[in-house]
Amino acid sequence: MDRSAWQIVEDQFPQGTPQEEQSRFLLRYAILAPSSHNTQPWKFSLQGTRIRIFTDPERWLKVADADQRELHISAGCALANLKLAALRFSFTIETAYHPEADGDLAVTVELSRAAGVADSLTKTLFPFITARHTNRDHYDGKEVDPQSLVALRDCAGVGGAEGAWVTDREAIERLSELVEKGDALQFAEPAYRKELADWMGQGVFGQPVLAAKSLAFLISHADVGHQQGETEKKLIQSASAFGVLGVETVDKVSQIKLGEAYETLALTAAKLGLALQPMNQGLTEVPAHLEELRTITGIKGIPQMSFRLGYAKPAEPQVRRALEDFL
Repeated sequence: MDRSAWQIVEDQFPQGTPQEEQSRFLLRYAILAPSSHNTQPWKFSLQGTRIRIFTDPERWLKVADADQRELHISAGCALANLKLAALRFSFTIETAYHPEADGDLAVTVELSRAAGVADSLTKTLFPFITARHTNRDHYDGKEVDPQSLVALRDCAGVGGAEGAWVTDREAIERLSELVEKGDALQFAEPAYRKELADWMGQGVFGQPVLAAKSLAFLISHADVGHQQGETEKKLIQSASAFGVLGVETVDKVSQIKLGEAYETLALTAAKLGLALQPMNQGLTEVPAHLEELRTITGIKGIPQMSFRLGYAKPAEPQVRRALEDFL
């Protein structure tokens, strides 16, 4: 894995070539989507004008994401990028979502040619697919412009998702304490530590091999739950806002659509110069914390995705597998 996948030249779209070659170019944008722990848990199949998106069971974190919530949300993020890319290059799109009965198949996208279909949202957000990066650093605490929060609230409704926002310092402090408790609970489970260590040992965040393996050993053999909780507590405290996305009914399709909402929101945040980081670990990954998360944030639906928001120095792009690995 490396960072070369981010180096896409828009003007190199293969005009006048067979459909499958053009679809491959569109998928170069899809694989830049955010995913749970950078698992990139998706696969694609191409057949004429059809692109099918699958979740990849080999990259599913079975302990941290036992109900496949984050797996399906990740697929929705990839779908959002694919749609934006398709519209940018003048395709019309028909999307069919697949329920649990269809197994790993998440979405089928049918493409057809039609001139001038890119709307203002597509034109605005498409350039930020290659500029959006998850920022795991400390934020500077500067208050988010109210107009920016309004723009982000509008994104939350994509696909029927519900969004809730917290800017009150007392509420953010309560959230930071909740994630600290959640980390302690998760890291107390040997199976969770082993899964996370196995994953981190692959260098999924771009660490050198030795550093990745050292981190994996530390996670699996040392009591780092308290340290991790303290770290994430401070990260939330450094943010000026905290958001939650939820759904009324939890199922595979609603989670995929929520992923589309999150990626639309993340791209909008990038456009506004805002830093964003999912904070599911210790929160939505801990079922016992969902009700308290609802109380603190005021969200009416069932929380599925939580994240912190603020201003920070630009983040480096995450490492990515090559497109061929996903086909």
